[in-house]
Amino acid sequence: MPPISLLTIPFDGWIVAYRPRLVDELGARLPHRLLHHIDFFNTARLNFLCPRYEEYIFAAGSEMQEWPSLPGLGYRVRRGDRIVVRTMFHNPTATRFPSVYAEVRVEYRLVADGPLRNYYPAWFAATGCGPTDYDLQPGRSVKTGEFVMPYTGTLLGVGGHLHDYGRRLLLENITRSEAIATLTPKLDSDGQMLSVPTVSFTTNGGYRLSRGDVVKVTATYDSPMGHGLSGGAMGIVVGYFVPAEDREFDALVFRRSPRAPGRRTD
Repeated sequence: MPPISLLTIPFDGWIVAYRPRLVDELGARLPHRLLHHIDFFNTARLNFLCPRYEEYIFAAGSEMQEWPSLPGLGYRVRRGDRIVVRTMFHNPTATRFPSVYAEVRVEYRLVADGPLRNYYPAWFAATGCGPTDYDLQPGRSVKTGEFVMPYTGTLLGVGGHLHDYGRRLLLENITRSEAIATLTPKLDSDGQMLSVPTVSFTTNGGYRLSRGDVVKVTATYDSPMGHGLSGGAMGIVVGYFVPAEDREFDALVFRRSPRAPGRRTD
């Protein structure tokens, strides 16, 4: 695993898009499947759904999804904010790759260019606020996690992350007995993950969540292996959340030393 990298934000403004890819030493594109994960954490802020942890602002796996810009919206950063980057590669193919690099193009807007409305990444993991990976069981298996919304606001859209043999991600508002989104991934003939769709709610003004709503995420797998796989599963739905009262999020700025940066594996 490559060492942890640290990016210090050199400007005041907003991050508006992330565009990941894998390349070799000459810049040629490489297969997405070589990336196990890449994660960005803002050590200056707390995760609003799991405030024991630093804010998880971007991630990509073998699906290699871009996070596109949304008109008038951005993720607020300030000069000096420190972003921890953790990357893990693997090679499930029969081809040898002497060098692999993860590149993430980060698009941004400066404060001087005019204000944007703030959004915050909302991470709904099937493991709740515990470690995000868990053991994959043989055959069909289901894992669920629940979150009580601490703020009122609007969910603009969601995407997700599953590992090989993942069959479905379901996000529900238990309080209102509503399905928020169902994400059915595309797999190859061997059950290996190719892509996970995204669902946008912007045409309807977003999906409204109220303080106290219970949101449930369910990850379903169907593994043909005759044995379990330690740490072989994840189930995460992530979306852009715009709070009704942005000033309430001021309390999430670190006023103490944060936990050691990294993915939730403790």
